Amino acid sequence: MWNFLKKSLLSNIAFMALIVFVGLGSYKMVSQALSLRGEYEDTETKIQGLLKKKTELEAYAAELESRQAIEREAKERLNLKLPGEEVVVVVPGKKPEATKQTASGFERTKSFFNSVFSW
Repeated sequence: MWNFLKKSLLSNIAFMALIVFVGLGSYKMVSQALSLRGEYEDTETKIQGLLKKKTELEAYAAELESRQAIEREAKERLNLKLPGEEVVVVVPGKKPEATKQTASGFERTKSFFNSVFSW
């Protein structure tokens, strides 16, 4: 019986097809596992970033428990002031225009030769 299966073209084709299907299935599973591993690593990176941000926000919230911090934030963000305080606003001025005009190339050359050949 085994000799017949070994020599039969139809059984050899069936075994080859079975090997191809098993190989393709294995390839798909491995590629899917690799893509899931990449997604896992990306998710872990995002989680670490969010945990860091959470600790920063918790520290900021704890800092805002004091009255001085609340006053500072109200002054910086909301432009509020306490009674009796004066607010000074500094407005940047315009850039001064250049008062001295630069000499043209001909005038510079003329002044160079006048200074060299002046008696």
